[in-house]
Amino acid sequence: MSEDLTKTVTHSDSEKLTLILTTVQSLTVRVDNIDSRLGRVEQTAHDTQPILQKVVADIGQLREGQTEMRADISKLQEGQTEIRADISKLREGQTESRADILKLHEGQSALSTEVRALRRDIDHQFNNLHMKLVDIEIDHRDVHDRVTRLELNSNPPNTQT
Repeated sequence: MSEDLTKTVTHSDSEKLTLILTTVQSLTVRVDNIDSRLGRVEQTAHDTQPILQKVVADIGQLREGQTEMRADISKLQEGQTEIRADISKLREGQTESRADILKLHEGQSALSTEVRALRRDIDHQFNNLHMKLVDIEIDHRDVHDRVTRLELNSNPPNTQT
């Protein structure tokens, strides 16, 4: 319809009027078609409005969920930071404990050496004491034997009776 039909028409007035009426009728049909399609579009838009409202509501819920998730993620990150700090403290404690254990091992080793030396000294002193007791026992037996002999010799049996 970009060209002008009135310039190309060389017909009589009635033909021109018929042509104009035909064109108007054609335009009316086209407008009716467009109106019909627009009605269907409006009906479709009306039919999809609840779906669109639900989508908008769902998007709102998703945004709320994202906000909650961000808060939860923030809490998780804080917890993770605390756990890392606790792990760091535990590692420091382990290092200190290992140093203390090494000191204990050194002390235990030194004590073990001292106990062995003391044991040797005690064993040696018990040995000496035992030897002295044996000597005393021997001396005691000698004294006992001598006293017994003296007693026997000092009371000779009576031969005059």
